[in-house]
Amino acid sequence: MSWMILALLRTADAAEVVWLDPSPTSEDVARVAVAAGATRAPYDATAFRFGATDPSVADAAAWDSLDASLRDVRQYETRLDGELVIMRDLARPIAAITLLRDTTQRDRLFNALVYQGFAVDRFFMDELGTDERAKDLRALLPDGTAVPQPWFDAMAIDPTRVPTPYEIAEAPQRARYAAMREKVLALLPGLLVVEGAMPRGAQLWIDGRAVTLDASAQVRLPPGHHVAHIERDGHVLARASFRLDLAGSASIGVGLSDEAWSGWQVELRDDGRVDVPPPLWPAIQALGGEVVVAWHDHGKAVSASTLTVEGCEPLVLARVEKPKEDAPAEGGVHLQVGLGVGGGWFESGDFLLQDPAHVPATLASVNAGAVDASADFSVALGLFRASVIGDLTVPIGPDHVAFTGDGSMRVRPDVSLGLGVKWAQITAGFLFPYHPTVGARVSVPVWKGLEVLGSARIGIPVSVTRADGSNWKGLPVADLWAGIGWRFDVATRR
Repeated sequence: MSWMILALLRTADAAEVVWLDPSPTSEDVARVAVAAGATRAPYDATAFRFGATDPSVADAAAWDSLDASLRDVRQYETRLDGELVIMRDLARPIAAITLLRDTTQRDRLFNALVYQGFAVDRFFMDELGTDERAKDLRALLPDGTAVPQPWFDAMAIDPTRVPTPYEIAEAPQRARYAAMREKVLALLPGLLVVEGAMPRGAQLWIDGRAVTLDASAQVRLPPGHHVAHIERDGHVLARASFRLDLAGSASIGVGLSDEAWSGWQVELRDDGRVDVPPPLWPAIQALGGEVVVAWHDHGKAVSASTLTVEGCEPLVLARVEKPKEDAPAEGGVHLQVGLGVGGGWFESGDFLLQDPAHVPATLASVNAGAVDASADFSVALGLFRASVIGDLTVPIGPDHVAFTGDGSMRVRPDVSLGLGVKWAQITAGFLFPYHPTVGARVSVPVWKGLEVLGSARIGIPVSVTRADGSNWKGLPVADLWAGIGWRFDVATRR
C-alpha cells in the first residue's frame, strides 16, 4: 500500500504536525513545531484525514515504472521465449497500479494488460487451459474456454475497446482477442457496493470514469479486475483495487464519515485524550507512525495531542517568546534606516534682524510653526546607536526665511551626527545656511518598526562678513518638533 511506502520514507526523530484549525498564526505554528520537533510545514486536517488514500509519490512512481517496463519489454517480442520476459516484467508494475483518475490512465493500464496478455496467448496457445505454468495467468469461462488473465482484466476495465495493431502486433492474437471478448461480454456482471452513505459532494470513479450510483448504491461491472475510488475536492477519500468473479460482489466505502470525523474532533478538543478511530491508523502510519494534532480552544489558547495507532496523549507546549522586532540581537551589528515626519516650533531672531525695515517687531515675526521631515542611517550595537541624520525644517509664514545675500531659503536643511542609545541621542551638526547646532533626539519604538520621534536643537550664533566688508552678527536659533517614524534593518552582521 502507498502509505506503507511513505512511512518508510519518513524520519523517526520527529512527529509531523497537523492543524485542525485553518490558517494558524506563524507564532502558534512555531510553538507547536518546537514541541513536536517538526521541521516540515504543517498539514491541514483534510490532507491528514486522507493521507493514506490521496495520490502520493508512490502512485507517481508506479505509473513511471509501468510506462518504462512496457517500453522496455517490447524488445523481447521477437526473441526466443521473449514472452516469458514480457509476462514476468509487466506483472509487478501492473499490480502496483491502485488508482485510475482519468481515461488517460485507464488507457495506459489497458495497453500494458493487452500486451502482457498477448505474450501469454502466444506462448501457451491452445495449452493455456492445461499447462500448469499458466494457472495464475488464465481465467476460465463457464464453457471451459481459457482466456489470458491480462486480457480478461483489460476487457473488464474497457469492454468496448478493440486493441490496435500496435497494442497487439500479430493478427492471430488480435483475432483471438476479438473472439474471447465476445464471450466475456456475455458473462453475468458483478456488483460493486458502496458501504455507508456517500459523503456530500463526493464522486465515485471506476476504472478512470465517473459513475452515477443507482438508488441501492450499487454498480454493475464486468467480471475481472477493477480499480475504484471516491473523490471530493481533489482529495481521494477511499480507493479499492479488486477482482470480481462471475456474478460476484465487492465493496468500497469511506472508513471515517464526515459526521464521525467532526465528532472525533469535538471530543479531542474537549479532552485532548481520546481513542483514535481505526480508519485514521493508515493516515498516521503514512506520516511516520506519530502525529501531533494542534488546535485553538475556546479561549484561543493553543492545545496539542500526540496521536499513534495505540492512543492519544496531550502534548505539553513550552512557551516561545517572540523577540521584539525593534531590539537588535545581542552581539549583532545592525545597519538601519529611519524615516520620520512631524511638526513643531522654530524660533529665530534673524527673521527680524535680517530685514527690520519690512518685518514687524512682534513675537510672531521671530516664532514660527514648522513642518519637519527626517531620515537617518544608523549603526546599532546592542543598546547603542550612532547615526548620520538629515533633517528638513520648513518654517510657516511670509517672513520666516533666511537670507543668503542675493537669495533666501525657506527650507532649512540640517545635517548632523548622533550618538547615544537607541532611545535617545546627542546630536551635533550644521543648520543651513549659517548655524552650527547641538541638540538631542529621541525615538521610542511602539509597534513593528513604528516609533515616536522628538528633536530639539539650538543653533549657535554666528558672525558673517558682508560683501562690503562689514560684519553681520546672527542670533541664536531654536527648533523643537515631534512626529512619527518608521525604522527597519537593511543589513545585519554577526
